[in-house]
Amino acid sequence: RVLRLGSSAARAMPAAPKRQRSASLDRAALLAAAAPKRRGRRPELSVLQDDASAAPLPPPSLADVLDRASTLAAFMSKVSEAGVAATLDSAAVALVLRRLPSLLAAAAIAPEDTLEQRLEAGEGIEVAALPSKWPSDSVARTQLMQSGANGGGDGNGNPGTSPFLWAHERIEEVLDDTELRQAASFSWLADTAVFYGTLRPGPPFPAHILEDCADEALRRLVDVSVARQNGSEEESLAQACRLARGAAMSHALARHRIYAEVAQRIAAKVREGAQHAFGSALHDAALSLALVRPWDSEAAQAAASLLLALKTRWGRPATSSAGACTTGVEEGSLQPVLASSSKAGERNGEAKKNQDVCFTSMEGGVVVMMVVDGHGKRGGQAAGELRDALKRQLPHIPRGPSATKGLADALLVADAALLLHPKIDAEHSGATCAVLRIEGLDGRGPSGRRLAVAHLGDCRAIMGRCEEGGKLWSIVRLTEDHRPDEALEAARLLAAGGRVRKAPLQVAASSGGGGGSSSSNGKPPKANFEDC
Repeated sequence: RVLRLGSSAARAMPAAPKRQRSASLDRAALLAAAAPKRRGRRPELSVLQDDASAAPLPPPSLADVLDRASTLAAFMSKVSEAGVAATLDSAAVALVLRRLPSLLAAAAIAPEDTLEQRLEAGEGIEVAALPSKWPSDSVARTQLMQSGANGGGDGNGNPGTSPFLWAHERIEEVLDDTELRQAASFSWLADTAVFYGTLRPGPPFPAHILEDCADEALRRLVDVSVARQNGSEEESLAQACRLARGAAMSHALARHRIYAEVAQRIAAKVREGAQHAFGSALHDAALSLALVRPWDSEAAQAAASLLLALKTRWGRPATSSAGACTTGVEEGSLQPVLASSSKAGERNGEAKKNQDVCFTSMEGGVVVMMVVDGHGKRGGQAAGELRDALKRQLPHIPRGPSATKGLADALLVADAALLLHPKIDAEHSGATCAVLRIEGLDGRGPSGRRLAVAHLGDCRAIMGRCEEGGKLWSIVRLTEDHRPDEALEAARLLAAGGRVRKAPLQVAASSGGGGGSSSSNGKPPKANFEDC
């Protein structure tokens, strides 16, 4: 009724009963009473007038309504209502694609306090599978629609079936219509590709959705006149890289020009030194190429071009310093001692192969400390490559508040180089790491010092703080481990299309590292781990 207030039919409706009007007045009074009071003045009470001539407040958009839905049941109900009423517009569809994975992930791990017990029992946890079409039986279809409107699941207990199928219908309508497809925003196309690539609905898997999105993205990149109509070049390229990642993660579109196109364009931006080419867009381009191996000649050339740009953009790696380090330190200022040590752990009483690498440096009052912990059969090689890739970028990380983002971008760039490395299997080997950077140790005093930390996996950074004149030390934890048995990390993995389970002992013992293993290859990852 609220959504129809502006229609002629609504104006012809009889006056609302007094109880309904008084409820509106009560709500207005509550809102006015909750407003901040001005000192020295009597608070005024605003009351909505029951006047037919007053213009009604514009109703919230469907996207706003969906964004405020706090539970999966409420979300499903609103989407199903819009689907039945044929009011599910493109903006609402994009919101469905962005929110549904996290809502499904939360439902999969609920209740959170039982997650550890479920994993210990050997259960594999993942989001419920989504079908790609409505039931062929009309009765079953009607029941599914009604269940979605009531916030319930399908016959298999999947709570996300109904909202996705309504969104899927609308997506196919947009992509099948040339005018609607060309009018869709770049971000809408990328949202669609990422959703289908990560959650892979079906069977049958609707590969034509990804192909249509990739075709449209390629058309916009290649056609200069079209590219100018779609916002800034930087934003369009970032969305195209995200779209390519989604398409590659599906493993249903292994051959398409979009992968080589975005990689060549990102490589050109890296060579130019454009800052927007770093970070997530660059990593998306590299990951999409890594997922579609073996490459055709065009993709191979693009991969080589991007890898060369990554290695030459930042020049030679910084040198490592150990022991007493005073490079660039003024007289009378702090002279920190930098050192590193690593010891191989044990499993079942036997020493594991040590695949850790460390790095410390100081230049111009800036200290950097790094540890990279290799995992997998080629974990040592992976750790060394990641260390060297990070070392190359250290002199180019900006000072000040942007240093933290600079470290995070450096990790993404280093991982991108590893994904494209011709001699390292980044699918079954990788590394965790922690990087700590302190600036302001050049005599400006404590007020000029700044600490930035970035980490991945279960590498941990802690800080010892001396108190009471050196008589007491306290420990400050600077990072929180990314572990699949933690609810937040498990939810993130599930929303990205992954599966979490505890590996059997014989499987865990075959890996070269300890504490956990992960892969950024985008395949349906079995985020295996072993408590150590």
